Amino acid sequence: MFSPVGFSDHNSVLIKPLKRCMNCRSTRMVRHTRSPNRKLVSEALSSPNWSPVYKMCSCNDKFHYFSFIVNGIVDQYLPMKRIKSDSSDKPWVTTEIKRLISKRQAAWNSGNNTMLRFLLDSSVRTLSKKESFRCCGNPPMCLLCQNRHLP
Repeated sequence: MFSPVGFSDHNSVLIKPLKRCMNCRSTRMVRHTRSPNRKLVSEALSSPNWSPVYKMCSCNDKFHYFSFIVNGIVDQYLPMKRIKSDSSDKPWVTTEIKRLISKRQAAWNSGNNTMLRFLLDSSVRTLSKKESFRCCGNPPMCLLCQNRHLP
């Protein structure tokens, strides 16, 4: 407990975390699921000969054969990729948004105003597609509405 701040009649409390983590980075593996790759997966799944599955007697054998074929196709067309994230990243900050921000920063550092304007518009467009940036219909509470109505 500490003394009150300013003219407050309440004592102040200092809370410290037990473990301090500045810029803690974590990595996770996700599938690279771009639209052309998903189309290739659907085409590849229609091409294998599935007749051996129908001839097998055991459900376990059918499952193992099926999962072997499907996992092979998925691994081929939807490879795993490593995603790096900071502990301070918000849930809506995707790798696409990070990529746009770094490109925008590089354009600003180089003084390329045409590219900077394009990347600013592109990042705004990308962010506006995110669910968390859609207008809630309540201008006093919605930051998007407040930014639109600035003088």
